[in-house]
Amino acid sequence: MVAERFRVPDLPAPPSPATATLTTIPAAPSTASIDATLTRDPEGCAGVRSIVWHPLSGVEYTGRLRITLPARVGGAIVLFIGDSVPLDVEAETDSGVPLAIARERLKTGPGVELPPDFWLEDQIPLNAPREVTRVTVDARGERDLSFVLLLGRRAPRVLARLIGHPPELKAQVCADPLREGERYFATGWYGEEPTTDGTIRWMREYGALLVPSTHGGDTRVRIRAAPAVVGEDADTTLRLRVNDVFELPAVAMRAGFSDYEWFVPDGAWVSGTNELFFTVSRVEQRGTRALGLALASLHVQ
Repeated sequence: MVAERFRVPDLPAPPSPATATLTTIPAAPSTASIDATLTRDPEGCAGVRSIVWHPLSGVEYTGRLRITLPARVGGAIVLFIGDSVPLDVEAETDSGVPLAIARERLKTGPGVELPPDFWLEDQIPLNAPREVTRVTVDARGERDLSFVLLLGRRAPRVLARLIGHPPELKAQVCADPLREGERYFATGWYGEEPTTDGTIRWMREYGALLVPSTHGGDTRVRIRAAPAVVGEDADTTLRLRVNDVFELPAVAMRAGFSDYEWFVPDGAWVSGTNELFFTVSRVEQRGTRALGLALASLHVQ
C-alpha cells in the first residue's frame, strides 16, 4: 500500500501568513472545464466509453481514481496521464492488493502520436504535458473489475477511453478522496524504513505528498527531515509548492534531522485533497537509488 493512516497532533495556532513571501505560479486547470461529452453524477463520477477520448478534468483532483471496468474478453481501458514530471502510477484492488497494469512512458514533441485532447482546450500543441504515461488495464472476461488507480500527483492531465468494448458500454470513473488522517506518498517516495532515528521514508529529488483537509484557509505545515547530502560549497535547499498554486520560499537544510516549517495562506489550501510537492536541490546516488531527503514526520494544522 502506498497510502498510510496516522493522526495529526494538535499544534499551536499559526502566526500571521504575512511572515512568508509567496510567489504565484500558474494555476492548475479549472475543474469546471469538463468536456461536453463527459457526463458526471453528483458523486463526482464520469462515464468513459469507447467512442471518444474523455478528459477527466476535475475527477482526478484527489490523486486517485476508482474505476469499474465492464467485463469484456479482449477489452481494456487506456489512460494517458500527463504531468511536468515522470509519474509513479500504480493500481490496486478494492482490498489493497497490487494490480498488474501495463505502463509505457512516452516521449513528447513533434511527431509523437498523443491524443490531441491534451492540448485542444488551449489550442497550443506545445502546452501538452512534458511527461506522458500510457496505462492499459485489461478487462476480465467473466466479471466487472473494480480497482483504484493511483495517479502519482493530485491533478495530472488524464484522458481515458475504452478499447474493445461496444459503444453502449461505459466504465465508471470516480474520484477516490483520501480519508481523514490518511496520507498518500505519491510520485518520488520510497517505502518506509526502520532506522535508529525511527521510521523514515526517503524522497528522491522531488516528492508529491497528498493529505486531506476538512477546511481551507491558513495552514501550517511542519516536517522533520534530513538531507541526504549537505554541500560544502553551497546550501542544500528545500522548496515546497502547494497544490500547484503557491510556491513558498526555499529553506536551507542542516545536516541531520531538523524541523522545517511553512505557513500556507488562505486560498492556497483547500477543503479536500491537498498536494505538498517538495523539491531538494541535491541528491546522492546510493546503489540503485537517488536519495534527496529522509522524512521522519509530517504535521499539518
